Amino acid sequence: EAKLTLAQVEVDGKSNEIPALPELLELLDVKGRTVTADAMHAQRGSAAAIVAKGGDYALQLKRNQGAMHEDVVEYLDNPPKSAELLSHQQVDKGHGRVETRTATVCHDVGWLLERHDWPGLSAIGKVVGERRLADGSESADARCFLLGGKPSAERFGRIVRSHWSIENADAPHRTPALGARRVDGRRPGAQPQGQRRRLPRRRPPAGAEHRPDGPRQAVRPAQVRPRPAQRRRPARDDPAHPQARVAGGSPYAIALAH
Repeated sequence: EAKLTLAQVEVDGKSNEIPALPELLELLDVKGRTVTADAMHAQRGSAAAIVAKGGDYALQLKRNQGAMHEDVVEYLDNPPKSAELLSHQQVDKGHGRVETRTATVCHDVGWLLERHDWPGLSAIGKVVGERRLADGSESADARCFLLGGKPSAERFGRIVRSHWSIENADAPHRTPALGARRVDGRRPGAQPQGQRRRLPRRRPPAGAEHRPDGPRQAVRPAQVRPRPAQRRRPARDDPAHPQARVAGGSPYAIALAH
């Protein structure tokens, strides 16, 4: 909510973010907090490290946890009659679209723990987002999560939405030296594939005339206006820079605490 980077750890170029998460947690006091992370950190070791620090977690679950992902999706998509599910729906309008988000939480995970030994697992949840644009087109997506605490459906929806907003705000500032890319998948400054950079056409000076036997010749010299003095932009490591980080090192945030 405060949009501050409290700590960061540089990721080894020969590795990934997974082993760096425990190092990052050592720098933070997450007791009583909920740590959110993307599907890469849906690992037993990551969950155990968060629980050991006294925190809860909300880890997005994808197919990197194959059997567990299938069990959670099947249960939440086709819940048994005895299932106790909590749901909360929120509708937002703006930017030419209407977005409806439905958060569903199930605190009964005993059946899941019998099949999969997962540290600190207390609930599972799903968020379904439906969008309708002004032109009538519609789209929808669903995401499942492993939860280390037992939040209400409303709080679960707020946790997930806060994580998405932080990811979207941080994505353009990730450094390519760590293998991170922009939202569109290209490295910062790269040209789109199949396109060449177009240079602006040079216009002839005022009063120029065309001769068939040669290039344009200027009749009178063009007046050149002096350029205004430009202010020096502070470097990224300068505290005055608008994107300067609180802590030193890599600007790549690995996990986020709420």
